[in-house]
Amino acid sequence: MNDVRFDATLVAAAKRRSDDTNTFATTTMKRITAIASPDPKPRRWIFRLHKPALALAAFVAVVLLGSAVYAAVHFAPAFIQMLGKEKNSRGATEYSVSGFMQCAERNSEPATNRFEIKSDAPHLSDDEVHKIIQAKCELKWLETFPENHWPKQSTSDRKGGKTVTYARLDVLGTLDSLSPNALTITPPYTGTKPFMTQHGETIKTYASGEEVNLSAIKKGDAVFTIARFSEPANNWDTPPSRMGTFQPEQPKPLGIVGVFKLSLPLAYYTEKQSYITEIPECEGNTDELCPQTPSIDVYPRTGGEGATNPYHHDYAVYREISGEVTTLTSDTLTLKSRSGKLYSVTVGDDGFEAYNRDFTAPYAQDGIDAHLKVGSRVAIRYTQPKESDPTKISKDQVQMVSLQLEALNPKQGSVKQY
Repeated sequence: MNDVRFDATLVAAAKRRSDDTNTFATTTMKRITAIASPDPKPRRWIFRLHKPALALAAFVAVVLLGSAVYAAVHFAPAFIQMLGKEKNSRGATEYSVSGFMQCAERNSEPATNRFEIKSDAPHLSDDEVHKIIQAKCELKWLETFPENHWPKQSTSDRKGGKTVTYARLDVLGTLDSLSPNALTITPPYTGTKPFMTQHGETIKTYASGEEVNLSAIKKGDAVFTIARFSEPANNWDTPPSRMGTFQPEQPKPLGIVGVFKLSLPLAYYTEKQSYITEIPECEGNTDELCPQTPSIDVYPRTGGEGATNPYHHDYAVYREISGEVTTLTSDTLTLKSRSGKLYSVTVGDDGFEAYNRDFTAPYAQDGIDAHLKVGSRVAIRYTQPKESDPTKISKDQVQMVSLQLEALNPKQGSVKQY
């Protein structure tokens, strides 16, 4: 697959920027110049950079200093830029996008990411694809919005029991009515639901990352509610070694505390998300790309989906890789990654033969060819000893081998191998 050239991507990004984003970038660069270099002589270094380096310096500076003028922008989807478009090795249309590093505080998203249009998606203009990706970014960005505005609190009762109170995203839907203390909302696939605030609180309302007046959110707007919950601290503090036997208590809802108005119609956050496949860098193999697709567990399967490899050793380095199966035996496959590199994967107990023999029939009843074969695309999660070859994956390194699927047209329930 050909990479989009850096110069071309910067030009494409500049052409697609909104006036607000261009103004923001220009203003930020002026502040960088004024703050960092009051003396004009030290600034001469910037003009000695080659053009790609100069463009990259400007982009990185805008991203890094975004927090300095955060009150003016404060909304990660504003950073999403479409950089390039091409046909990939599967014959699918693929877009290169920048700005995803701004979308999620928890995730180590790369600055540039890729998205593939699924084969049965309707015709999508570049602008429509941009909106779908912007909506995905907005959902990622919202994951940490509640905890940043309503920090988690811990309290103790007279018996020494601790309770954790926190806010999180709750219901996505279309607003029907809104008052300072109550709202009604229609989720995408169910009937209208009423919600009340926690006693003594009024609903805070937000749009584009900023608090707005209640009147700014109207009937028919796409919204995400934010609710407060409480649960015993043991639900949070129980160590992994006890999770197998520990039965956590269900969180107790305390009431709505906020409503976030989404920037696009609801369909962009629901059914239109099924039109694209995200293709980020592989964790631990950052020179490779790992499409995020639905999948079926191939190995291990003893005990059902989500089984644990009895041979696995938790080595120091975590990695993932995906690609096409080029050779296959009862327990070993060769995987060709998107970069063209070959990875050898060996599992125990004739695991691939056992999977094809014992576990594929139930999927066939639903019209899904779940057989692992040459040409299948798989995803591998594994750990690796330091300084060992990451392309040689032995049975004690494998965490999971998964058959990747393309879920097509959710309304019809059609699924095929990726």
